[in-house]
Amino acid sequence: MEQVPPAAVPKKKGGCLRGCLITILVVLAVLAVPLVLILRVPQALGIWKSHPEALLGQPPDPSIGRAITADLEAAGQPTTAMRVYLFSTARGERIAYAMADTSSGFAFRASADGERDPVLDLLVHLATTNASAESGVTRVAINFLDYKGDSVLIVTASVEDIVAYSNGETSESTFLGQIDGWADTPSFLVDPGSGL
Repeated sequence: MEQVPPAAVPKKKGGCLRGCLITILVVLAVLAVPLVLILRVPQALGIWKSHPEALLGQPPDPSIGRAITADLEAAGQPTTAMRVYLFSTARGERIAYAMADTSSGFAFRASADGERDPVLDLLVHLATTNASAESGVTRVAINFLDYKGDSVLIVTASVEDIVAYSNGETSESTFLGQIDGWADTPSFLVDPGSGL
């Protein structure tokens, strides 16, 4: 009997090329997804809401902001070039957010004893107005703008911590540790005339 040679198995063409391309595409996808998220592409395209929009998705309440401003003015606090807004968050917080614009004429009130910090004094007055209490404000934030209209200092604290400080239950140094904030330190160092 004569042996018949086995039929030669034809080689697949492009097998290595196809496998390499799939591997490269998988590696690119693994690298691209974090990069897209870091660059916030979904937020820029409107696919996802950015964090501030998700947090403060509702427009501010201008009537309560005006009532808080009127209470501040009645208490002798400076209100020229200061706007106050009330935001409600998805977590149920109500934030009184004030913008004090030095470029438009905002100036701190001189304290009677010269000892009180004007920023802390303004935080206390914002948190303890009748309108703030009636509207259930749980947090106060102030954004200070310099004489060019640029933000140079943002401070925020809970109303609970502010009230404890104003009642003397918390020392100033303890209260300063409870405040969250941001400062554009180079603008204070380079331009001492920033207005704050």
